[in-house]
Amino acid sequence: MNRALVILIFIAMAGAALGADTEVAPKVVTISLNEDVISLVKGAIWVGGIFLAIFAFIGVAFFGWDVRKARSVISEAQKEIQDSMEVMRKDAAALKELKERLEQTGAKVQEDIEKIQPPPALVQGTRSNIDLIREILRTSDYTWTTIGRVMKRTGLDRATALQEIRAAPDIEISFGKESQDQIFRFKESS
Repeated sequence: MNRALVILIFIAMAGAALGADTEVAPKVVTISLNEDVISLVKGAIWVGGIFLAIFAFIGVAFFGWDVRKARSVISEAQKEIQDSMEVMRKDAAALKELKERLEQTGAKVQEDIEKIQPPPALVQGTRSNIDLIREILRTSDYTWTTIGRVMKRTGLDRATALQEIRAAPDIEISFGKESQDQIFRFKESS
């Protein structure tokens, strides 16, 4: 409303400046604020769109070669990363296999040492056979323990020891590459 009043005063002063003796017919000017704002926003969108189009044209015209070059460099880098990841996967698998072989060799060495100095057999007493086997697995210096060590430490025969171990849900059974016999460990929690 204040704008309309200011515009009317401005028009009246302009008419007075043009000629004092000229009669000016009063005119009513209405300004719609909503339509003016919408026109202003439309104009700004057109100007911004034109600016972006010019900017995009200049970017493609002058820097188009650089975009293609950057894309080829990124593709080469991705290929190098994929090759490196494949090498690392193979190395990790080899390290895992080496770790298992070392554990099995350690268990075999521990069994061989016990052949020289046999440990006293665990007193069975009131404990069950599987509790004795779990105790041996817990006190082993290595992750894997051989069937020979279990038999020597518990005093159980091979068939009884294997039967107890197969029934235990927390013990994993495998076949040692070095010992060429069955080996055991606690299952890893996932």
